[in-house]
Amino acid sequence: MERRLGDYEVVTSFLVDTSNRCLRGVLMVYGPDGALLRTIPATAPSVSRADMEERMRRLLETIEAIAPDGTPRYR
Repeated sequence: MERRLGDYEVVTSFLVDTSNRCLRGVLMVYGPDGALLRTIPATAPSVSRADMEERMRRLLETIEAIAPDGTPRYR
């Protein structure tokens, strides 16, 4: 999933934490020139892909702005 906020783009993804046998959500913030500014661990562990996607969707909706250094500001 992705969301554009002004000149910034926030993309969600998740990684597989093999040592703990779970998924972890990640936010990646890209700047106006397309460069990756920040990667942020974003959710607690989950074993369900559907659950992870729902958590990331809700988190993405709570972002109201992005600081110049790529830090999201939440509602």
